[in-house]
Amino acid sequence: MTRFLFVLGVVGGLAGVQATAASAALAGKLGSCRTDGVAKGLKGDDLKTFMKTCKVDARKACIDEAKAAKTAKPDMHTYLKTCMRG
Repeated sequence: MTRFLFVLGVVGGLAGVQATAASAALAGKLGSCRTDGVAKGLKGDDLKTFMKTCKVDARKACIDEAKAAKTAKPDMHTYLKTCMRG
């Protein structure tokens, strides 16, 4: 019974987290990739393919920004995470 309530609480909690994370991602590079894909009328597998390509391009742009800012290697992960999410 306790396990059931725990799972129910986790699932219920995740629904709120997903909405919040999606809202936050809309401001960043990843969110703009999705917005651009939807604006182009892409759906299903076409949207997935577009998102993968866009994500790689956005990551490369963030890496270039980090190198230009001379970000230290230990701080690179945090910088990329912040850059990708806006």
